[in-house]
Amino acid sequence: MVYVISGIAQKKKLIELSYALPCVTICWLGNTKIVPVIANEKSIDLLINNIRQFETEQKNRPSDLEVDKIIKEEDDYLNKTIRVLYIFYIVLLASFPFIPLVLMLLKYLETNEVELILPFLVVYPFDAFDIKYYPYVYLRQIWSG
Repeated sequence: MVYVISGIAQKKKLIELSYALPCVTICWLGNTKIVPVIANEKSIDLLINNIRQFETEQKNRPSDLEVDKIIKEEDDYLNKTIRVLYIFYIVLLASFPFIPLVLMLLKYLETNEVELILPFLVVYPFDAFDIKYYPYVYLRQIWSG
């Protein structure tokens, strides 16, 4: 958030500011999602214990073909959903390192000048866009991201 505010104060372009916005949004969303969990910790513990007890009871119940069919259908649906999400995550992780490279290519094709871009807006005590340091900074940001 500090980078966004300092970028606004320095009158940076919207594109430059937008590099930090996904990170800020994810941090804000994560904090927003965890606050109710922390506030309702005892209720969640009780719910988890009840679910464990219910699962134990279901394992010991007599077999019923109709119930088993419903459980099988729901289990298959859950597994399909997990597989689809897994594919989306893999595509996202695989495309993330290439976004700055694509943006640099588009900028080069437009202006015939190479403008180095990093995935994250991070302040370094040195010039991260110096060609001597840029590959290392880029790889570090990809690895850390």
